Amino acid sequence: MTPQEIFDHKLKWKSNSHIVKFHSDHKMNYYDWCKENFNKWEFDIITWTNVYEHSMIFEKVKDAEKFKLYIEKQ
Repeated sequence: MTPQEIFDHKLKWKSNSHIVKFHSDHKMNYYDWCKENFNKWEFDIITWTNVYEHSMIFEKVKDAEKFKLYIEKQ
């Protein structure tokens, strides 16, 4: 997908996304893991959703659950 296609695709599912919150100290580690395990158009990160908190959003619930399992093991 081109960058424009990725952007357009994310706009379609972001309003119904599946959210996983995590501590801001783990941002780079978790973002890198998502880049290795998902396609660019299947997830996105929202920074500073709360104090010391970021959120990863996913198009599919199964991807959000896979990410939750990963961060629980950390």
